[in-house]
Amino acid sequence: MAKIDDSVKKKVPELRFKGFTDDWEERKFKDILKTHSFRSYLAGVSENGEYEVIQQGDKPIVGYSDGEPFTDYKHVTLFGDHTVSLYKPKSPFFVATDGVKILSADNFEGNYLYTTLERYKPEPQGYKRHFTILKNQDVWFTENMEEQQKIGSFFKQLDETIDLHQRKLDLLKEQKKGFLQKMFV
Repeated sequence: MAKIDDSVKKKVPELRFKGFTDDWEERKFKDILKTHSFRSYLAGVSENGEYEVIQQGDKPIVGYSDGEPFTDYKHVTLFGDHTVSLYKPKSPFFVATDGVKILSADNFEGNYLYTTLERYKPEPQGYKRHFTILKNQDVWFTENMEEQQKIGSFFKQLDETIDLHQRKLDLLKEQKKGFLQKMFV
């Protein structure tokens, strides 16, 4: 077995889809990421409205609102500056606070950007601004759009499968709770 020089090994991931052999690039996130102004998209929350209002944290959809939302949702990921949460919007949206960063990157497919941010997001360090830490992260990525699309789709499908199983698990927990209440005095 031939020993691979470490500098060569770092330019390609250990696991790849068949047919892709290009070296990956290394840069700092600050050289790649673009932040979009959130100010025009801050919205109050109500029970009704046409568009989701997103906050940072575990429960991103805080409510709904009407008006002129952020419409280029396919290419962005929302980053919770204080919570290090990530959210990939599925439709036009508003944001609830200034702590939600709207991020995109030129020549990055939307789902691939989300996956890349998920891979390199910093560890939470209490209630602090994590975007500064994220911007200074070194990141490896492929510039090949076809490879980006395959990787992004693969991880999106995994996330959807996880969500489906989580909903089933939640339903089973509720059923158990109901049975416990009805089967015991």
